[in-house]
Parts: sequence; structure tokens; C-alpha cells
Amino acid sequence: MSLLDYELHDHDIHIEQNFAPELPLVYADTIQLEQVVLNLARNAVEAMEPTRPWGRLSITTRRQGERVQLIISDNGCGIPRTSWTGFSTPSSAPSPTAWGWAWPSARRRSRPSAAS
Repeated sequence: MSLLDYELHDHDIHIEQNFAPELPLVYADTIQLEQVVLNLARNAVEAMEPTRPWGRLSITTRRQGERVQLIISDNGCGIPRTSWTGFSTPSSAPSPTAWGWAWPSARRRSRPSAAS
């Protein structure tokens, strides 16, 4: 998250990193996956502006069988229900306020290419 250190500090946002030990190897385009995570984190920074100075960004990994789950959540204001049109169905989330709106895009971007 070093690319976001300044923004996180400037917006008084605390980052929680909860990484599971011994995760299986993930075959993905690391640059695209990093871009997805950075975009989600930047969106979170914007969403947490009204929560200053209590912003919290959480990044969690956990193992599900032979798969790895990446969970990015924040305590920002969220997306108003009136703006939900056009979004995919939210993913199952660890809390009622943590939604997976960006997952379909992230999933497409993180799939290995035929050239990989």
C-alpha cells in the first residue's frame, strides 16, 4: 500500500491488514490485480471523507479450500440505494456495510491471459 501512504495519512485513515498465513499460489496478472486493489482503496479514501478522523480501510486475505479470498472494506458512507441501478448483485460480505460492487470488474481484470 506504499503507493497510497500519503493519501491515507493525509486523510487520517487507519489501515488494517489481516493476511492469512500459508495461502496457495495465485496465478494472476499482478499489475492488473494491483491496479484493482489501488482503485478500490482510492474509492474508499473518497468515501471515508465524512468519517474523518475515524476512517478505517481493511484489507484481508483468507483461504477457502484451494482458493484465496481478498476482502477490502471501509467505514465510508457507501453508495446510496438510488444509485444502485446498473450494479451487479452485491457479494456476500463479512458485514452489512461491506459490499463487493467492484468484484465483477476485478474478477475480469485478474484472470490470467492466454499469453500467461
